[in-house]
Amino acid sequence: MVDPDFAKQQLDLMLRELYLHPNGQIPAYEWNFGDVNPPVHAWATLFIYNAEKERTGKGDVAFLKRPSRSSSSTSPGG
Repeated sequence: MVDPDFAKQQLDLMLRELYLHPNGQIPAYEWNFGDVNPPVHAWATLFIYNAEKERTGKGDVAFLKRPSRSSSSTSPGG
């Protein structure tokens, strides 16, 4: 069982600008930006959305559109 509200808060926390590299990169572990980081944050976002949609009958589209999930504000030249 997943608590969608708590999971959303945790994802928002991990994807805050404070924890990202200036180019928008997410550290793989212990602030190591050089290692490959699988798209676990994207997977977790989709998992939470689908779990909530299955449980309540409606997915939280606003959660998917939150600025913390957009790379446009943190990408070079963006």
